[in-house]
Amino acid sequence: RLRPDRLSEFYKLPKNFEAYENRKYADSEYMMSVVKNVVYEVEPDNRQIESYFDIFECLLSLMSGYEKIKNGKPLDWFPLGHYAINLGNNYSSSEIRDFLIQADSQQDKWPPIVAGMFGGAYENLVKVREGFDPFIQKYANRW
Repeated sequence: RLRPDRLSEFYKLPKNFEAYENRKYADSEYMMSVVKNVVYEVEPDNRQIESYFDIFECLLSLMSGYEKIKNGKPLDWFPLGHYAINLGNNYSSSEIRDFLIQADSQQDKWPPIVAGMFGGAYENLVKVREGFDPFIQKYANRW
């Protein structure tokens, strides 16, 4: 269980951000460091925390694509974060790859779809992935 006093770390985000300015995905990496500090007592395995954070970021990026589809905008750009480093390496991150494969196998029964993400329809995720997958392969490791 998270201690409420640890959640105050999120209010300190601007503090010490300068140490991350020259990193590839500075905002993402800084947020991950804050999350690690907050949830360390619940999950002391840094690698597992990074995996969860990557999946979280990937879902946020996919949802940004869904919002574009809903608003009739092209799928020409997705937010990149730390997760993109792994996905850009031919989906070398097994946790993210397995998470997305699970979506393909469970389709409308996939927990995020059941929870209402992507309008509660697997077909919407498929439409987003048609733009997302090539974008990640093209841009994730470019910078």
